[in-house]
Amino acid sequence: MSHTLYYLAFGSNLHPARLSERLEPVTPLAVIKLDNWQLCFHKRGADSSAKCDLVPGQGSTAFGALYQLTPLQASMLDRWEGGYQRQEIRVSVENELLDCFFYRAEEERVDVDLHPMDWYLEMVKLGSEYLSLPSTTYSSLQEQVARDDSDLVRAQQNWRLVEKLRNLNKTSERPALRYGHALQ
Repeated sequence: MSHTLYYLAFGSNLHPARLSERLEPVTPLAVIKLDNWQLCFHKRGADSSAKCDLVPGQGSTAFGALYQLTPLQASMLDRWEGGYQRQEIRVSVENELLDCFFYRAEEERVDVDLHPMDWYLEMVKLGSEYLSLPSTTYSSLQEQVARDDSDLVRAQQNWRLVEKLRNLNKTSERPALRYGHALQ
């Protein structure tokens, strides 16, 4: 018997088209506000660039997108998210309590001296834009330093996906999203 899992996405998985590229079509259910959490670019990815991580940060605020996944989709996502460990968190969405998971960087994969690839950062920005996250979130992303990808084939593939996300942001109707917050 299949049961529903709830996934709290951040980073490049914020945008449903990016997440759908990895799984199957998915639709965000809600935007989740995470008080006392901070979005960082310090998880060393397989390409040796920085990927996003959520870390506790007193006084900080981060945002994520809540997705409903099947167990098969969650298993597929586990394979994509190497170097992360699942962490459980409870969220409240319009007075409904939901247990969900998100990924935290494994301690040995944290490297504060890394920068994200320019295409990766652009995916995070486009996901924030798609979800209409607060302008302060987008402003902090604008300040993030990024680097060019020296692997031209990988860069070209990812820039094509970025272009697809840009076009979707311009042309597609956004789903009606609920809003919620993480419980401490």
